[in-house]
Amino acid sequence: MQQKCGPLSGELVQSTRQAVRVYDAAVHTGNAALDTFLTEKNLFCVRENIRLSCTVSARNLEQVDHVDLYALLDTSMELALDSVMRCGEAEKRVISLSLSQHQNQLLIGIEYYTQAVRTAGEREALDAAGRELEWIAGRYNGGIQFSSEGGMERIYAVLLAE
Repeated sequence: MQQKCGPLSGELVQSTRQAVRVYDAAVHTGNAALDTFLTEKNLFCVRENIRLSCTVSARNLEQVDHVDLYALLDTSMELALDSVMRCGEAEKRVISLSLSQHQNQLLIGIEYYTQAVRTAGEREALDAAGRELEWIAGRYNGGIQFSSEGGMERIYAVLLAE
């Protein structure tokens, strides 16, 4: 379109691409609270040129209090967003989120690129977020694991549903 119609069409192409990304941002998992949360985060990512990949195969999310699930996901996503927004390279502005279920375990994983060096304030904020996530997971006899390797950070949560 740009080649045939000239520079004005370039703006139209960009506008059309943005409209398609916004349309594709709506998430449909079957859980209204999770759909709202993921759609909101996905729209933010579209605006900030961050690719958010979501895989949701958990069936019984009702076993986890909506407030706890929201807090766990929101805190984890904010850590990921804060990190990838600092990445200057477009290919590193990626977050992968997965929710799956294995028997009575709800497994949540978030992976994202990170910068190598954190200030003391950033490490303190990360520690506080980690304590919050551990407290939530503990309410469900679960746990949180943080790992960092090769420029990637991972947050894994396991919640045991009764």
